[in-house]
Amino acid sequence: MALKIDSDFKGIPVPSAYVTVVRPSISLNKRYINFDIWYRAEASQEPFMSSLDTAPYNLDGENVYIQAYTYLKSLPAFEGALDC
Repeated sequence: MALKIDSDFKGIPVPSAYVTVVRPSISLNKRYINFDIWYRAEASQEPFMSSLDTAPYNLDGENVYIQAYTYLKSLPAFEGALDC
């Protein structure tokens, strides 16, 4: 599972960047998912950028990856992102 979205790295446009959720972990209180976000020009390349994020976690919901991607797609920065 991944997302495709137009991105920018230090002023350089990266069209259709391949964005993946990496290393999700559930907080001790089981309320949040902490995860890394990797941005790549192509799926097989090394990340050109990464960031950290936190999403609400629903113990009865879908797996942590699906919950993290659903959360990302709800953010303005990922508006229009395509599943791939």
